[in-house]
Amino acid sequence: MLRSDGSIPNFDANGAFAIGRRLVLRLDGRMPAWPEAWPALPAPIGASRSPLPFRLGYVGAPDLSETIELDMARDAMRFESRFRLDDVLAWISQSVGSPLPPLDGRLRAPRLEISGATLEGVEIEIDDEALK
Repeated sequence: MLRSDGSIPNFDANGAFAIGRRLVLRLDGRMPAWPEAWPALPAPIGASRSPLPFRLGYVGAPDLSETIELDMARDAMRFESRFRLDDVLAWISQSVGSPLPPLDGRLRAPRLEISGATLEGVEIEIDDEALK
């Protein structure tokens, strides 16, 4: 179990780690809860107390500067993404900026509640040109 100040989530995982000229990291695990330090998830995903299974993969420079792949789930929601860690950390620390994180991703959820509107059969795709 990894524990931190809240910016890195608590999670249980198993996988593989190798370092040489390239860092190889593969983790399959679950987060018991969404970190409070992270941007809030919309309802009903954010209200759920279900753990979040995830799969993380990285093959690249040892400084984690290349693209990371992260897939997550909660209940019937599925999220698949690709991002650069430094870009996402900078986005999280901004008080003003884009409401969308800098990543390539696809979210599928049977229902989301955003600003009082209930959306059903939701599929959202985010494209970050910097990852092309």
